[in-house]
Amino acid sequence: MSKKTILVVDTQIEGHHVLWLYLVANSLFEFGYNVIMLVNNNVNEVSRRLSILDIAFSNKVTILPSRYDKKQSLSVYWQDLVMVFNHHHCDEVLFNNFDTIASNVFRKATFGLLPPKTLRGKISAIYHRPRPLDPSQRGFSNLWKSYGCNVIIKSGFVKHLWLLDPSVVSRIQEKGTVACSFIPDPWCISAESTQPKEIVSVDRQKIHLLQYGVGDKRKGTLLLLNALSNTKNNKIHIWLAGKQVDHEVLTLAQSLVEKGVLTLIDRYVTESEERWLFENCTWVTLPYLSHYGSSNLLSKAAKFVKPVIASNFHLIGRNVTNYNLGVCFQDQSIDSLTSTLDELSNIKTEQFAASLDKFADRYSLTNFRNALAVNFPRN
Repeated sequence: MSKKTILVVDTQIEGHHVLWLYLVANSLFEFGYNVIMLVNNNVNEVSRRLSILDIAFSNKVTILPSRYDKKQSLSVYWQDLVMVFNHHHCDEVLFNNFDTIASNVFRKATFGLLPPKTLRGKISAIYHRPRPLDPSQRGFSNLWKSYGCNVIIKSGFVKHLWLLDPSVVSRIQEKGTVACSFIPDPWCISAESTQPKEIVSVDRQKIHLLQYGVGDKRKGTLLLLNALSNTKNNKIHIWLAGKQVDHEVLTLAQSLVEKGVLTLIDRYVTESEERWLFENCTWVTLPYLSHYGSSNLLSKAAKFVKPVIASNFHLIGRNVTNYNLGVCFQDQSIDSLTSTLDELSNIKTEQFAASLDKFADRYSLTNFRNALAVNFPRN
């Protein structure tokens, strides 16, 4: 029997997109499939990032650029996809991040404008923020998209969906309208550990909080720094790691550096430095502002057995509470976060260890691959 060919699509390059592209495509390759990838039009940059993850990766798959970006119409997206799909005799298409086009697809579906017929029954998708499928998400815009989503599903285009929220998965499975599985946001860690040059020494009497990642607004970095400015707990020291783009964050961070309560690593952090930071911090902070969806930092913190301080909003807050992974504060509340920081010295981190270990197992790469194998059996 000849190998099936799977077209993996993700035209975005920011954040987790390239990592997930690699995890998905490499898993399918190891399962025994031919893999074609349709990616961002800056294909050289995508290939470069993929090669950092796996130097031999380009020998395993075919990587092609899409013309699609936010300035292009959905029709361009479908044209490129169908052309590649047909040219390479693909059997199925897997959207690595369906969110890129989902809202647009659903809106058009309400007017009867459906995806190309070639793709009927051949679409599988990882849907990271599935608001149209989530009954907790209300409002006219979401109801409209929800209707369009149902049109797409009832028209037989979708073969399988993977969601990161188990509660929404359960609801869809109960309805039985489309095959749906939970997929974890898995931790991936470097084998090497390197201390960042900005951290000269580590005072083990301090409580070291790690605020990690590119500093976009939704990360809640400014909220955290304001709470740090207000807290009465003088044992706290923050490692702010990752390129910061917010002038207000940088200004406040610099003042906290001068006070000796913050170390700023305002640059790209290597994977080995990332590992060191997780190994040596006391807590990982996740002060997201009303963030709908998952965070890879949560599973990574669990892998390193580091409890988290998280806003109590949606999936992240629910996971932290239900799995006992740390402490939560009121979403977007400086006062609530300040109170949490005030009490940190009284909280024994050891109480979270068993729960963190269990969560890390659930969110392993093995379980990620097992989830994919539900629709793409190993050959």
